[in-house]
Amino acid sequence: AYLSGAVRDKLKTAEAAASLDPGYQRNVAALREVQPADLSPSDITARLGAPWIAATDVVAFVKETMGAEIKIHHMPELASWTVEARQLGWTAAGTSEWGTDRRHAGELLADALNSRVPQIFDTIRDGQTERRVLNVVDTEAAKEKLQKIKTAFQNWVWSDPDRTDRLARVYNDRFNNIVPRRFNGDHLRLPGASG
Repeated sequence: AYLSGAVRDKLKTAEAAASLDPGYQRNVAALREVQPADLSPSDITARLGAPWIAATDVVAFVKETMGAEIKIHHMPELASWTVEARQLGWTAAGTSEWGTDRRHAGELLADALNSRVPQIFDTIRDGQTERRVLNVVDTEAAKEKLQKIKTAFQNWVWSDPDRTDRLARVYNDRFNNIVPRRFNGDHLRLPGASG
């Protein structure tokens, strides 16, 4: 059981213990033997809104690709992202290249981070009543721009070697750290059982 489970965390604990007491070196050696192989960046899907990608990386993406200074706040407890990107509503990049006139790039970025599908409604007035009707054409245009942003992010995220190494390490430490227990029953002695 010791050599299974969250073995990367166990290794860090064992290394800390071994620095104080050399008797724990055998634990460190045993845990190093069972560490899962790191996944390469090509095996990792980096999507907007993934909890292991920091808001600072998304801000850098927007600055490099859209030329805008924005603010992003991530609340991991709620899996919620807020985007302050009003300036993208006033620029050509925000309303035509990366967004639409009805849903600018900042709003689409918030949709991507929060795994929402953009929907654009028109308000129709019938006498004294109002009702909202989905504008299919504008909604599809926004969806296309959303996909363009997502694709650009996936290409951008692995384009810098330092960022690639850092994010791959974060992903592997956080998600690729479990080793399942192995049960083989070799130690069991069952007299009288047919085998």
